[in-house]
Amino acid sequence: MRWLTAACGITALWASTLLGVGFIYAAQPSGDSTPPPLPHIGMTYGQVAGSGVLDNHAVRAAATGHEPPRPETAVGCVYPFNGTTEIGPGRLTIARYCFDTTMHLIAIDRFSVPSVQDGTPWETP
Repeated sequence: MRWLTAACGITALWASTLLGVGFIYAAQPSGDSTPPPLPHIGMTYGQVAGSGVLDNHAVRAAATGHEPPRPETAVGCVYPFNGTTEIGPGRLTIARYCFDTTMHLIAIDRFSVPSVQDGTPWETP
């Protein structure tokens, strides 16, 4: 009976070791998990969108009336939400990516816009 208990214990130990090694290999990053390149002038719209730069309607609305002039050859711009941060009291930084007729990135602009500063709920009348 002791040999049966020992055999079951050894089998359980072997199985848990094998399972642990499997989890370690599964947690390793694969060789093709390189981050996408940062957007740079000359990239196509598809490459820029593939790097996670997508248009955000709220950021576009916040930029309206506060953005610098667009490049003359620009036919469209993207205003992504990138975790916009305050650069000072009441100011937010926005990035704008502009494309030409061939859908190539021709300008990356960063500018600030005023932000709304809400009072705490108990201070609001």
